[in-house]
Amino acid sequence: MKTKNKVFVWKIIQFILVIIVFDLVLGNILSTMYFAQKKGNYATTNEGIYRTRADVLVFGSSNAVRHFVPQVIRERTGLDAFHLGREGLEIIYHNAIFHCVLKRYTPKIVFLSLTPIELSSNDSYDRLSALLPYARQFDHVKKAVKLRGKFESLKMLSRIYPYNSMLLTLFNGFFSLKKTGSWYSQEGYKPLYGTISITGRKLRMIKDEHDLDPNRVAALRNFMESAKMRGIKLVVVFTPWYYPFPKETMTIKTVNKLAGEFGIAVFDYLTAKKFNGRSDLFWDEGHLNHTGAVAFTRDVCDRLKEDF
Repeated sequence: MKTKNKVFVWKIIQFILVIIVFDLVLGNILSTMYFAQKKGNYATTNEGIYRTRADVLVFGSSNAVRHFVPQVIRERTGLDAFHLGREGLEIIYHNAIFHCVLKRYTPKIVFLSLTPIELSSNDSYDRLSALLPYARQFDHVKKAVKLRGKFESLKMLSRIYPYNSMLLTLFNGFFSLKKTGSWYSQEGYKPLYGTISITGRKLRMIKDEHDLDPNRVAALRNFMESAKMRGIKLVVVFTPWYYPFPKETMTIKTVNKLAGEFGIAVFDYLTAKKFNGRSDLFWDEGHLNHTGAVAFTRDVCDRLKEDF
């Protein structure tokens, strides 16, 4: 009986060892593929974290990626610019990535584009999975990722886990022959072409905020404080919407309060008449098309030169 028990225990140990080795080998392969991406979101993020030395960085979700044109920033200011924005991701993600960059160098100017409900607790932390590949390298990332759940630290022991939802994208980006066809080739900027059609449709409105998320508020505070400590000119921007947005949400109030505390400029375009209602400049209710993005970036840069 004892011999059978020993055999059973040994088989269990062998099985566990096989799982560990499989996890290590496949995890290292996926990690190599991730950090060697040639196009797409992952390539753009890696370029921003590990290689770019641009004087101007842009952070934010789709309202940053679609609205700030690096070429226009360069023409207007004489400074190189690069996007570290990411569609669908908010301030906790951007704060973590910002600190990854600060480990390597200090940019001169940072644009942080926020939505009017950026600090809302309406959304979960699931999308912070985009940070998982960097969690072993950067403490700020590890802290942010742990917000996903109480078992996140245990899950991160696996080398495969950070990449388990990326497989198809990883293969596509890794085996691409050149760095084209995505954000990489345009320094992270992703233009939209075409104009909004408002005939026979109800305009999409911004949902109300029920309360603020203390973790998102803390991330914004940390972003501002870190920029000030490093002597970075930080500008918080609320980009244009098709319809005027005069309502002051809890996010807007909090942003203005923190900006006043740290002496940071806030450029609010939510009620900018030069953009509101201009169907020729918008792709949808919340996103400018390329023509609108060029006009907006020029305006922001000119305003930046006036303020600083």
